[in-house]
Amino acid sequence: KRYASCKNAVQSGYFPGGKYRYTKTFQINESDIGKNIRLHFGGVYRNAVVSVNGEAVKEHKYGYSPFTADLTEKITGGKNTVEVLADNSLVPNCRWYSGSGIYRPVYLEISKKDAPTFLKIKTVGISPAVIEVDTDDGAQVQVFDAEGNLAASGQKGRFEINGAHLWSAETPYLYTCKVSRGGEELTEKFGIRTLEWSGKTGLLVNGKETLLRG
Repeated sequence: KRYASCKNAVQSGYFPGGKYRYTKTFQINESDIGKNIRLHFGGVYRNAVVSVNGEAVKEHKYGYSPFTADLTEKITGGKNTVEVLADNSLVPNCRWYSGSGIYRPVYLEISKKDAPTFLKIKTVGISPAVIEVDTDDGAQVQVFDAEGNLAASGQKGRFEINGAHLWSAETPYLYTCKVSRGGEELTEKFGIRTLEWSGKTGLLVNGKETLLRG
């Protein structure tokens, strides 16, 4: 509820901060014990503490980035309870209305022990087009173009993409990276592009000046 004497004032649209507690009880099959069980959060504002069955498993102070809580060692077959605490009581702490508590999707992931757990892709260069893929050791990496053609494959590391289509605002071409291990896979779409900015050149996308409107 908004009120005129709110400490955040106009910086948060006169919404106060506070402390928030969320609980969720759910069932886990006995057959899933021993697998990786993770809870993924899109965003919690802020100072989040995640507990499962009364034991803290993850703290995440920053309110704008996603994070993952690994429940594997604390979960049991049958009934389990997850609690999330968010503390946004130290106000003001932002120049705009940030919201409070869980404000983005949350989902539970259950996967095999040797399944891939993460995937990161970055552009190293555009002439030639080189990307760097970071993932779990032993995972098989495949890169596909927008038409589904295989553009590169191998283990984690650097890959040169022949005849690459660069991403830009005018032509937002996306590739798909797939990593496989233990019969399971992770996929991520990405664009090949470089970004640079400075007070002298402004924003450069793929080395070209790009004007932002709005």
